[in-house]
Amino acid sequence: MLGSEIIRTSIFSVRNVQKTKEGHVGRAAVALGQTKNVFDAVKELDCGLAKSAQSASNALHAACKKDVLVDGFYKVADKCSHNINPLIWASAGLDVVFAENKKEALVENVSAIGTMRITEELMKKYLDKGVDKAVKKAKDSDIAAKIANNNTVKKISEKAGTWIKSRNSNLIKKIAKGGAPAIIKGVLFVVGSCLAYDIGRKFADNVLLGKNKES
Repeated sequence: MLGSEIIRTSIFSVRNVQKTKEGHVGRAAVALGQTKNVFDAVKELDCGLAKSAQSASNALHAACKKDVLVDGFYKVADKCSHNINPLIWASAGLDVVFAENKKEALVENVSAIGTMRITEELMKKYLDKGVDKAVKKAKDSDIAAKIANNNTVKKISEKAGTWIKSRNSNLIKKIAKGGAPAIIKGVLFVVGSCLAYDIGRKFADNVLLGKNKES
């Protein structure tokens, strides 16, 4: 099964690339580290994609021995992959340094990232169990049974099952077997994290800094 961590880290990596393009230069290191983590995680999967990732990794290690620049880049990526959260805070520090109003930027970033990190820790503790419970409840419900017994759904399921069996891919089989809950967990984690960040920033603007108060 594809882990929810791979899914959410992939989404975060894309999001941080976008933030880098928007001018948050510190997020480039975060995106690099997250991409490295996804790459390493894929290598552990039992599928063709993992073999391709491992081959690429072997080629990269060989290149590192021949080229100092490639070796340096790999070492930087490896360091970034083990220090995602400190790098997020460091990126926020850069935003403060380059901000016109440093006090406002400091309060906004501390509130936003602090709220996000607290929420993420809570989700790590409770989200997986909550999703698993909800999925099980949905499967056991009368509605789920009615959907499963629908003729159209049966035909689609049969065709999908035949197609999956015809594919010599463990990755496809793993996704078909347990991918949906992992995708749900990964997406919910990203949504929760982003919402928490926005709430923290709005709390800073509206309450701590009083930006929207009528004069």
